[in-house]
Amino acid sequence: MKREHFLRSMALLPFLGIVGRLKHLLAGLPPTERMPVLFLGHGSPMNAIEENEFVRGFRDVASTLPQPRAILCVSAHWETRGTRICQ
Repeated sequence: MKREHFLRSMALLPFLGIVGRLKHLLAGLPPTERMPVLFLGHGSPMNAIEENEFVRGFRDVASTLPQPRAILCVSAHWETRGTRICQ
């Protein structure tokens, strides 16, 4: 196995433990329509509190989507011990 493939495989290990818990949590939920995946780069943190073209763009996109039942947020700026699923 190439080193690159090995390292990529190792990066997935923390997520393998939550697969069973996710299946358990999702088992009781009715199927829903597939939602899009969005990447929202925040740029300046001020975009979260100021009224500007980015905030208006986020609002416009949100108005075209059905209301989600859950949101998964992945950040490269968060460090914690372990992996958690909150209900």
